Amino acid sequence: PAVETHSVTFADSNASATMYMTSVDLGDDVTYAVMYYDYPPGVAFGTPQQILAKARDTSVSGKTLVSDKPIHLGRVPGRAYKVTLSDGNVMEARIYLVGQRLYDMVVGATPALIDGLDRKTFFDSFKIVK
Repeated sequence: PAVETHSVTFADSNASATMYMTSVDLGDDVTYAVMYYDYPPGVAFGTPQQILAKARDTSVSGKTLVSDKPIHLGRVPGRAYKVTLSDGNVMEARIYLVGQRLYDMVVGATPALIDGLDRKTFFDSFKIVK
């Protein structure tokens, strides 16, 4: 898959960042995506979980939050959440914060397909290597 870039503007500042994203669309409304961006200096304030909660809130704006919980990948703080989109499809995400970098993994599908997908293998395949 190709890497796409998108500009991300932060609502409570004039700062922006470049988000790098790659995704695979398997048809039947099934999509897997991985993305990341670096917070510019002076944009991300608070504890890691507060920063992650704000990133989640931005991501779920206009959608229905179904579930949300703090998680960890080793010592790396994260959040796992699930939303229902306006078209009825479902999106599950895992986000992690390493310093100023936010990693985001997403699985999207129809409600009929989401539970049959091997989301655990996809999410568990993500590793942070220094």
